[in-house]
Amino acid sequence: MLCRSVTETVSGCLAAPCEQATITFMNVVGTATLMAWDARVCRKALRVYFDLGRSLLACSDTAGYLVEVTEGLLLVAALRPSCAISGQ
Repeated sequence: MLCRSVTETVSGCLAAPCEQATITFMNVVGTATLMAWDARVCRKALRVYFDLGRSLLACSDTAGYLVEVTEGLLLVAALRPSCAISGQ
C-alpha cells in the first residue's frame, strides 16, 4: 500500500487569510543610519526585532500571516483588526 501525505514545512499560501484581511507593519526608523554607524550591532538588533515578531505570530494560530520581512520592515496580514493588534 502506498501512502502519501503533504506537510507544510513553512507558512505558505495555505496559512494566508482569505476573504478579508487586516494589513499591519512595524518599521524600524533610521535603519540605514544605524547600519552606517555600526552594521554588526544593527544586524544583531534587527535579528532580535524580527525574531520577536515571528515568535509573537507563532503564539497563536489566528495572530496573522507573515507577508514580508526586509531590512527594518515586518509586514503581517491578519484575519481581523483585533488579531493584528493584540496577536490573539
